[in-house]
Amino acid sequence: MLAELFRAEMQFNAQRPDTLVVFCSDGRWHAQIEEFVRERCSHRADLYAVPGGPAGFNPWGSTLNDARAAENAIRFLREHHQLEWACLIAHEGCSYYRSKYGMLDARALLQRQLDDLDRARETIIHWFPELKVLKVFAYLEAGRVVFSAVPHDAMR
Repeated sequence: MLAELFRAEMQFNAQRPDTLVVFCSDGRWHAQIEEFVRERCSHRADLYAVPGGPAGFNPWGSTLNDARAAENAIRFLREHHQLEWACLIAHEGCSYYRSKYGMLDARALLQRQLDDLDRARETIIHWFPELKVLKVFAYLEAGRVVFSAVPHDAMR
C-alpha cells in the first residue's frame, strides 16, 4: 500500500508515443523488458501487457474476447497516438503457453509462440498497413535475459 505520497523525479512529457510494445504480463520479465524498451524501442512507449502477450491476437489460440480486447486496445492507441511501429515480445518458459498447451514439448511450444508472433504481426499489419512491426523473442542465457529479433519466416 502507498503510505505516503510519491513524487516522480522524471518530468511529464505530453507528446504522444510513437511506439507500441506488446508483451506478456509475467512480472519476472518486466525489469528486463522495460530496459530493452528504453534502450532499443522508445523512452516513452505505449505498453500492452497481457498473459501470453502477442498470443492474444489469435482468436483461435486465445479466446475471441481476448482477440477483440487486443484489437480494441490497438485501434484506440493508433487512433489517439502517433504510433509508427510496434514491437511484439514473446518469452521463453511462458506460463500462458505451458498452461494452454502443456502436452506439447519445448520445441513445439516455441514453434507455437513463433507462429503467434507471426499471426500478431500479420493482424496488426492488416489493420494498419503503414505500421512497422518487429517480432522479438526473449530467453535466458547465463542468468541474463537476451532479446533476439525473429525473422518473418522463423523456423519454417
